[in-house]
Amino acid sequence: MSIKLNAQSGGSVALDAPTQTTNSADLVFKLPVADGSAGQVLKTDGSKNLSFGAGGNTGGLQVLEQFYSLADGSSFTTSQGTITLTNVTSVLNLTQSFQTLDGSEITYTPPSGTVQVIYEIQFGLRSADSSAILGGHLRIGADTILDSRFGLRGSTNYSDMLYYFKYGINIGGSTSSTTGRQAAWTSGKTLKLELNEHNDSYEWIANILGNYGSDGHQGVCMRPRIGITAIGTV
Repeated sequence: MSIKLNAQSGGSVALDAPTQTTNSADLVFKLPVADGSAGQVLKTDGSKNLSFGAGGNTGGLQVLEQFYSLADGSSFTTSQGTITLTNVTSVLNLTQSFQTLDGSEITYTPPSGTVQVIYEIQFGLRSADSSAILGGHLRIGADTILDSRFGLRGSTNYSDMLYYFKYGINIGGSTSSTTGRQAAWTSGKTLKLELNEHNDSYEWIANILGNYGSDGHQGVCMRPRIGITAIGTV
């Protein structure tokens, strides 16, 4: 048996029942009270209640949201709002005090169902002195994440490198400033990388393009690349 809906200017659409239901049961599905968002599908909760939700794999972990970009002032619309990246236009001369790496700061709220947020950033570094010493760590809000700490030591004057930092922040359980784990994450949290140098005799410069091809010594600004990946279940 079919339910036939006639189009206003011609044609029709029909919903057709199966030849027989399981055990010849009488099934009644309850429709949602409002329309869903673009790209959503009609899903059941297993009790014949229908609702709109995301399609695709449901059950295993998957990427819920992701972006990766130059820190050039670009904006990205996420599930929880719009994020605008810093437009980095100059190199950063490090000091003995920890300071925010330009382009690394981002305030982010993950989508519902997220169990891990991966923060990543890639940036240029130059050691301006022999045996230059650098330290760095991730900050989440007011917390310095101890397990994110790292150190570098240059070998010669003007030792150039492209450094890649990646860190996974788990959600659930108890918040820890050691690992960065968050008990819950339902509002914006500010993530950023902080760097310092050992002293003025062991200097470092960040967000810098060093030697490049036949042009040799550059010393100009190179924008960092920053990304966020939210992993979870739908």
